[in-house]
This record gives sequence, C-alpha cells and structure tokens, in this order.
Amino acid sequence: MKSRVRIFFSSALLAYTTAFAQNDHDHDHYLKKQSSATSAKNADRINLDPETKKYLLAALEINENLHTSFFDYNAGKVEKYAGELSLSLSQIKDPKISRKLQYSLQKLNDIKAQNDRKINNMSYHSVSMTLIHLIHTYNLGNTYKGYTCPMVKMKWVQNSKKMSKVHNPYAPEMKHCGSQES
Repeated sequence: MKSRVRIFFSSALLAYTTAFAQNDHDHDHYLKKQSSATSAKNADRINLDPETKKYLLAALEINENLHTSFFDYNAGKVEKYAGELSLSLSQIKDPKISRKLQYSLQKLNDIKAQNDRKINNMSYHSVSMTLIHLIHTYNLGNTYKGYTCPMVKMKWVQNSKKMSKVHNPYAPEMKHCGSQES
C-alpha cells in the first residue's frame, strides 16, 4: 500500500512539473507586469522645477566621484568629494528638499580622511539613504539607482548606465556584492 501511495505522488509530481515546464506559465507576462510596474513608479514621481532638478542631478554626478573614492577607498578623495557633494547639495533652494538634506549635509561634513573607514562608511550610508529617497520621490530620470548589500546592510547610489555591475563601496573584500533595489 505504501509503495502505491509513493508511486501515485511521484506520478502526480512528475505530471505537474512536466506541465509547468511545457509553458503552462508565462514568463513574458511576468516581465511585462514588472516593466509596467516600473513605468508606473516613474509616473508616480514628482516633477521638479528645472533649476532644482539641475542641482540634484549635478549633486548625483558629484556623488559618482564620492562613490568611486569609497569603492577604491582613497581617504583623501573621500573627504574631498564629500566636501564637494556637501557644497553642491547646499545650493538647492527648494525648501522641502533642503529640509530633507539637512542631516545628510551634517553627515557629509563628518566624513574626514583621518576617520576610521567604518565611521566614514556609516556617514556615507546615511547620505545615500537620503539620495535614494530623493531618486524614488522625484522624477530625476533613470540614470541613478539605489543599491543595497545584504551582507553589510548598507545602501548607496550608483550610475547604472555607466556601471552595469554592482560596485559596493563599503566592503573591499566583496566589491561586487549587492543588488539594484530601484
């Protein structure tokens, strides 16, 4: 009796997996749903006045240099580009965005060449969280994406058009660990 039950369940499992493998599922439908969800996200983003958008995109471009200096970890360049990013972000006059940037400006000013890398990493992570929030909230195009590393539990912004591969700025022992989240 037990062997008949096993045979029955084995046959049922084989029939189910065969049917599934013979295109009873639709990958194209899933990909279309995923693509339309991304389009909907972009449509839900808030448009900015041209000047504010220009300043935010310029800041994200400077952040590329900061990201690279963390990736290669050059402490002098880390401090230099943190200062440049702070200066760039402080030029944004939109009151709502300026308010969101206050903590990030403090964290950028905390980044120093003489600091332990872990301290600078934590500060950069805080700044990155704000930048990711801005990317998700405002219509800034599709060049910059948020990334995350589950191993170090930190996030960053990366130019996905220039770097298709993950470039984790926090973990030199696993420079390509992480995934795009937005």
